[in-house]
Amino acid sequence: MKKLFAVCAFVAVSAVAACGSTGGGGDSGSGCSGGGGCSGGGFDMAQYMIDAYKNGTQKAMYWVTVHADVEAGQYWETTTTSNYGGAETKTVMGWQCAKKDGDHAWIESDMGQGYILAYDVDLTKKIEDGANVVKAWVGKKDAKAEEIQVMEYKKPEGGTTGEAPKYEMTTEDFKDVEMAGAKWSGKVTTVKGDGWESKTWMADNAWFGGMIKSWSKNAGGESTTELTKFGKDGKPWLNWS
Repeated sequence: MKKLFAVCAFVAVSAVAACGSTGGGGDSGSGCSGGGGCSGGGFDMAQYMIDAYKNGTQKAMYWVTVHADVEAGQYWETTTTSNYGGAETKTVMGWQCAKKDGDHAWIESDMGQGYILAYDVDLTKKIEDGANVVKAWVGKKDAKAEEIQVMEYKKPEGGTTGEAPKYEMTTEDFKDVEMAGAKWSGKVTTVKGDGWESKTWMADNAWFGGMIKSWSKNAGGESTTELTKFGKDGKPWLNWS
């Protein structure tokens, strides 16, 4: 169940891409986060989402996956290329540790939508605890971090209702896959359902969840996410002063 949770979580994150982008540095933000954000016709979608987080319409997630040896400056950048309905989009997304103090790490997230989300993560928490985010913030790149609300974690009660989804899942080892200037080994999980399929490569000793690549396909098209940059000299995307 934990393995399936991890695979589904990364597929979901990759599907967030809605704003086409072609670049951005690993230590300087990415996607649409520079400047005015994703806008068209004078409408600033990034600011709209920031306002939604600030007024509580949107809330930050209560769980962020962080690797055991997280340190300030570590950044992790992936690029997602999607082709659904005949339209190709490319989105650069990133995670990085802005700072660390004891058992707490301040993790910044850029999903390529023109704004940054940040989380104060309690590193002592485990997935069984359900939540590890203590506080959260939002802002455009280089703007002051503004605190926002975090979703309340509610422990699931009772069983599931309805028919469980049907799928096949297989896992096998991979070794020395070259990506972003490094070689990675780990396990690739393939999940097949009615009219859809996905593959997720989870590498040993990788950061921010460990995914170096994912691929999914359904009747509407397909999407591929790959690790494109990582390093240890990242600078905070938000202004924490």
